[in-house]
Amino acid sequence: MTDQAWIHEVVGRVASEVLERHVAEMQDELVRRAVEEVQPALAARGGGSEKLLAAVAAVQASAGQRDILNTLLDQTAGFCARSVLFVVKQEVATVWQAIGFEDDNAVRDFALDSDTRLLQHVLGKREPVTGDTTQMDARFLDTFGAPVNGECHLLPLFLKDKVAAVLYADAGTANASCERSALDLLARFTSIWLEAQGGRKAAPEEAAVETSSADAQKPPAAGLSGDSPEWSQGGAAAAVARIPEPVPAPPVAPEVVPVACEMSTADADTHKRAQRFARLLIDEIKLYNKGKVEEGLKQKDLYDRLHDDIDKSRGSYAKRYGSTAAVSGDYFVQELIRGLAQGDATTLGPNFKH
Repeated sequence: MTDQAWIHEVVGRVASEVLERHVAEMQDELVRRAVEEVQPALAARGGGSEKLLAAVAAVQASAGQRDILNTLLDQTAGFCARSVLFVVKQEVATVWQAIGFEDDNAVRDFALDSDTRLLQHVLGKREPVTGDTTQMDARFLDTFGAPVNGECHLLPLFLKDKVAAVLYADAGTANASCERSALDLLARFTSIWLEAQGGRKAAPEEAAVETSSADAQKPPAAGLSGDSPEWSQGGAAAAVARIPEPVPAPPVAPEVVPVACEMSTADADTHKRAQRFARLLIDEIKLYNKGKVEEGLKQKDLYDRLHDDIDKSRGSYAKRYGSTAAVSGDYFVQELIRGLAQGDATTLGPNFKH
């Protein structure tokens, strides 16, 4: 080994050891900064603060860039009807994942027109923007439907001081609500947490696991290709500092996709997203009905006390996933028993029908 190669190896090893020792401290600092930024807005939101804090905590509990982005999209469902994550590469914004559309898979691989005014604003000014439908890509709205209230929101996600992705959100075609301030905070925190995860180089086995798991889900979009350094770094360790969950919950069940001989990657991904959405719906029921949940568990009549919330959430789940490959999983009932009934179906009471 030449002197130059030996020096290079030593310097690389020492740098790696120093970064390893300081990664926990770096993550603590990133979380502290994020919480400082988020907390004032949480206080201003009053009763909605717990829901937003739960969303932030879910993102912060995710490890690995793909998992963080999946969690971000799942959590947006609590604040808007439809959302899309566009990955930006060489100023081209291509859909990575979507949620809330009649067919989320149909939205994939759509690239926004580079002349879209809202996109130009986000990329140029590096700040969130809200505009009317005339400022959004007309082909996107014609294909997937324009929001009834006429408002479109685009929010940037940063990595290495660049706009690496853009989150699109709207109130949907049924004129639901869309809380841009909450989404803005969620996007800001996600950017910080992505930086935290990118601060540590994954071990070879970690990188291999993440790559194989991502390949099993779906082919990556253009912005997530292997030659894109912003998104190809391995996701690191779980967080050292934890934002406390606002509602105590039983351990989260792992995402389990039913065994199928010929399940496509798209169907497998649908199963996973359906389970995450069901979990989000149940968490929301618990968040706003703490007293009823406690009494229902004691008296074993949860459904009688919460039938309006349960039926409404069950309807939302059925509307989104009732006609998809995930229908065989029955994830809403699974998460209802696991998350609300604490694993004991009898606490739902005799009037609950599977």
